[in-house]
Amino acid sequence: MRAKWERSVERRIGANQHYAENGTSRDDEPLTETAIFQLLGNERRRLVVDYLLQNGDATRRELAEHVAEAEGAENERAYKSVYVSLHQTHLPKLEVYGVVRFDEGAGALVPGANAWKLAPYLAVSSRRWEIPLIALTILNVVLFSVSVLGLL
Repeated sequence: MRAKWERSVERRIGANQHYAENGTSRDDEPLTETAIFQLLGNERRRLVVDYLLQNGDATRRELAEHVAEAEGAENERAYKSVYVSLHQTHLPKLEVYGVVRFDEGAGALVPGANAWKLAPYLAVSSRRWEIPLIALTILNVVLFSVSVLGLL
């Protein structure tokens, strides 16, 4: 099973071929802003990193279920699409940058050495709806109060 995962990593890394050939990752290297934004530029990767940081570990199946649910997937075909894209594209990219690693003993993916470096960026992106939601709530309270008091 691990050999299949490694082949998938090697096929998908493109410019990072050097790391795959040497069997290394970028765990010890600092993540540049460009790399961080590239990694977090995809919603599926953001969901995976956030899930692993919150839960500690997960199988590929659990991650695919989480991402599919977040995307509103309603059928088996949509779930399979998510699973395949995670397996072939997103997880290998996160593994190359040391954000996730495969723990063979547990048979699960765990946060890598660079995972916590992405946490501040995830916190900012998850709060982007707070202000509009608060404003909408206040507007609803005002409109409800006005209608109850009969001022309209």
